[in-house]
Amino acid sequence: MQLTEEPQKRVFRPDFHCHTTASDGHLTPPELLQRAQDQGVTALAVTDHDTYAGYSSLVASGPVTGISLISGIELSCVWQGRTIHIVGLDFAAQSQVMLDAVARQQDNRWQRAQLIDERLVKAGLPSLLAAAETEAGGVPGRPHFASAMLAAGLVKKHHHAFDRYLGTGKIGDITSLWPSLETITQWIREGGGVAILAHPRKYGLTGVKLRALLTDFMGAGGQGMEVLSAGQADADTRFLTLLCEQFQCAASLGSDFHHPRNHWCELGRLPPLPTKLTPVWQLFSAATRQHMGLPA
Repeated sequence: MQLTEEPQKRVFRPDFHCHTTASDGHLTPPELLQRAQDQGVTALAVTDHDTYAGYSSLVASGPVTGISLISGIELSCVWQGRTIHIVGLDFAAQSQVMLDAVARQQDNRWQRAQLIDERLVKAGLPSLLAAAETEAGGVPGRPHFASAMLAAGLVKKHHHAFDRYLGTGKIGDITSLWPSLETITQWIREGGGVAILAHPRKYGLTGVKLRALLTDFMGAGGQGMEVLSAGQADADTRFLTLLCEQFQCAASLGSDFHHPRNHWCELGRLPPLPTKLTPVWQLFSAATRQHMGLPA
C-alpha cells in the first residue's frame, strides 16, 4: 500500500496596510505585490495615502495568483487639531463617493504642499515644491519634502527634516485642509467599505485621549482599529487589544510598509490577531471573503 502525503495547508497571512509609489512608498505597485508574494502574504490591501491608484493598476493588469487583493486606502482627516489616518478596506473602487473623495483629497494635498512650501520659505529655506513634486512623481507629501531637503543638503538625515520642519507641531505640519473624522468615515461607509482607525499608538495620544478618539470614531460609524502594526511594543498590543474589546470593534493588522530598508517593517511580518477579537475580514463582503478563501 502506497501512502501519499497530504498537501500542506497554506498559512493565512494578511497585511492590510502598505504603500506604493502612488503615494509615499518606495516600490511600484507590481514591485510591492511581488515582495508581498515573496514574503508569503496571502491577502493584501494596498492603502496608499488618499488614493487607490496603486490598487487599481494592479487590478487592471490582470488576474493575480497566490494572493488576494483587497481594495484599500488611507485617508487623512482632522480630529481636535490633529491629523488622524483612517484606513478604508473592501470598498467599491468604482463607487462615485470614493472617486469624489479621492479627487477632493488630492486637491487638498496640492493646496497643502503649496502651504508647506510657503512656510518653509518664510523660515529661510529655498523653495522645494518643484523638487518635492519630482520626488513624488505627482502630488508631494511631507516625506517628499524631506527627500528634497536631503538632496539639497539642507539636512543630513531624512528624519532630521521631520524633527526640524515637518513633524507634528512643526511649521510644515498643516492639518487645517483635511476633512473631519466624521466626513472621512462617512465616505468609506457610503462607498461600501470598512472604516478602520490606523496605527492608534502612533499619534502620541495618552490613554484618555485615545479613548476619546475611539469614542468619536465609533460614534461616527467607524468599525475597527489596527491592533497590530509593525514594530509595535507588546505593551501597546495588549492595550489596543483591551480597547478593541471594550469598544466592541473589529481588529485589523498591517505592516505600514513603505521602504525595503525599513527592516523592522516588512510586509506580512506580523503575529496573528488575538483569537478573542473579531477579525476585520468578518466585515468584508461575502464575495471578498470567498476570494480570500474564507467561509462566505
